[in-house]
Amino acid sequence: MTVVAERLGTSIAIGDMTVGVHTFDDAFLHMLRDRYAGFIGSAEVSDFEFEIDLTPPADTAADDDVRVFRKDGRWHLNETAGFLLNSDVSRVSLVSETGESLSEEFTFPLVADAWLAGHPGVVVTNFSTSRMIEDVAAARQSPIVRTKVGQSHAIQALLQEEGVLAGEGSGGVAIPAFQPAFDGFLTMGHILETLARSGKRLSALVGALPRYHIVKEKIYCPPSIIHSVVDAAKALFHGRALDTGDGLRAEDRGGWVQVRISATEPMIRVIAEDRNKERARAKADEILHEVELLIR
Repeated sequence: MTVVAERLGTSIAIGDMTVGVHTFDDAFLHMLRDRYAGFIGSAEVSDFEFEIDLTPPADTAADDDVRVFRKDGRWHLNETAGFLLNSDVSRVSLVSETGESLSEEFTFPLVADAWLAGHPGVVVTNFSTSRMIEDVAAARQSPIVRTKVGQSHAIQALLQEEGVLAGEGSGGVAIPAFQPAFDGFLTMGHILETLARSGKRLSALVGALPRYHIVKEKIYCPPSIIHSVVDAAKALFHGRALDTGDGLRAEDRGGWVQVRISATEPMIRVIAEDRNKERARAKADEILHEVELLIR
């Protein structure tokens, strides 16, 4: 006898939109219902429908007919974008209609550019997120507040500053008008709405963002000396304005460099960004080498 798995579903109300989620995974559906308690609806017809398959993806051919369109009062999606979520559905990275896997750094600026167009205000992010968000916020007359890495730090600052948006380069985005927490489905909904309203493909929206190149490295450091090593690294930035809000961060015309202690492992993280790819790599390598010498 062949046993056929039951297809399960639920709907989530996000602002004026209803998102339908369908899956064969009962545990995943229960997690969604717990996370979105208070937003679960019973609509028979949703504005957006998602089929969630938690099995390893197979290789598929690219679809040339890629677009979002509105018909009969509803938005329709045809392979316009791919969304990769972490296990608790708080962060999103993107795959364009060409099949290109995009850096998580693009997620927050894409949402911010669309949201701030109608809701300008304070934007919260961390010291390790790409300068793209600064350029996007400045174009929308919205100030930036930076904080330490981590959702808890971002949300705390968002509430304290009465901000309109918070996010990180890891793909997490929070809009307090919906809920003060990183929310993957809300992020997907806003990106889909932007695609639909603009009539543009995801690759075109990403291509219109300010372009920077970011290099992220890390090096093991014994916990007993990790704080003294980062303190000693201040000498590497002699004569430059240094922000110590989260480790050490120095800016220049093209970008910035940061040295900070990881919050999750005995590592020192070195991050460099620049408009020029080679300069970003060179800045990261230079600081990484000097930090290695300090550890020795």
